[in-house]
Amino acid sequence: MGRQTSTIPKSSFFIKNKTKGRESILYIRYFVCGKYVKHSTGIKLPAADWDADTRQVRRSSPNYKRLSAQIDVFRSKTDSQILACEERLTPKIVSDILNGEYAPDPKKTGKVDFIEYAATYNRQQYDLGRLGYSTYYNADLNIKKFGKFLKDRMRIGTLFIKDLSVDMFNKYILYRKDTLGNTSNEGINKALVPLYKAVRYAADNGLMERGLATSISTNYIEKKTRSYSGETDEEKVRYLTDTQFRDLLDVYDRTRNEATRKIMDMFLFSYYVCGLRYSDLLTLEWRHIDFENRTLTKNVYKTKRSISLPLVDKAIEILLRWRKTGGNSRFVFNLLDEGFDLSDIVKQNNARLTKNRNIQQSLRSVGIKMGLKFNLTIHVARHTFAVQALKNGMDAHTISHLMGHSSSLVTEKVYAEFLPDTINTTVREQLERNVIEYSSS
Repeated sequence: MGRQTSTIPKSSFFIKNKTKGRESILYIRYFVCGKYVKHSTGIKLPAADWDADTRQVRRSSPNYKRLSAQIDVFRSKTDSQILACEERLTPKIVSDILNGEYAPDPKKTGKVDFIEYAATYNRQQYDLGRLGYSTYYNADLNIKKFGKFLKDRMRIGTLFIKDLSVDMFNKYILYRKDTLGNTSNEGINKALVPLYKAVRYAADNGLMERGLATSISTNYIEKKTRSYSGETDEEKVRYLTDTQFRDLLDVYDRTRNEATRKIMDMFLFSYYVCGLRYSDLLTLEWRHIDFENRTLTKNVYKTKRSISLPLVDKAIEILLRWRKTGGNSRFVFNLLDEGFDLSDIVKQNNARLTKNRNIQQSLRSVGIKMGLKFNLTIHVARHTFAVQALKNGMDAHTISHLMGHSSSLVTEKVYAEFLPDTINTTVREQLERNVIEYSSS
């Protein structure tokens, strides 16, 4: 089985050169075999920002979030290398790891017990304060249940990381349903979370192929969730007429509630940026914005395809306003915490639905003030952009690209009633042919 991976030596941080008015270097030290192994992290900070008693960045520091994130990344990277080490830890090995000089035996790469690895990673996250006790405890139980499945059902005593597969987790899902009698898909998905986090962590540290890790860690059971009109393209097309859009701007100017104005900002930004979906507003980061070239470039949440969109003056105005007052150095509209893990699919879906409820409720109130006969949603902004673009003569292919549709046929299908009559007829004939061809195949 190799070395027990649960014996990560304790580590702590400290600074040197506490000269007033100058930056100090942050060091890390591990206690190994009765000796301290010290190494520079390369992270610089003012001495006044460091709390020597708690060995953490002071929360009063204006750089607290940035420095804390850098420290977490450094410690996690080093801990993961120690975690994967198959040899008995010595001060020399830890020193080599810190110096980037440790070369593991390639024949042993990936030969790490996955259950031990997942359990140790879970404990590490708890020790670092990233998990509450109940979350840590439940995750530990779920990791042990997976180990029991491997032993009792699969007859596998030790599962190495290199031997992980999607099929194995599919069998585990069926085992929880058929043998353990779990009927809640949401409950099974939660049981998979600590396992999938360990899989992603293993890939981050070169213990398995990233493509395989992605296939495994996104292998959740689809849940039947409440359908919100703001996230479906197949709904009846609700859009704002020119008069209704002016009414919206009038309500915006008269609104004094800051929270409502911010949500209306998101609606307007969606309209100004080619009908950007709510899910892409949620995950929009400042790194996606190029102010110099006035473009927004990101992977579309729904299709996973990269898209680059032009930013008009109105969109730039909103961005500049949020950069000044938004209070989030990562996510533009401050809908997610700066440290949010976008690779955690379950957590991201939960956040998407929770935030969407609040946004839709606020927009519904705005719609009532406008006298609308339908609910105002972020998706109405998307439809409004498409309808106005078609009426202004933009071709369906261009609109399809700007809206991130999988093909122009999707655009033509959804907005067929707004296309010019000649195009409308052609589209309907093409759709009819597709139905006939599909039925006869």
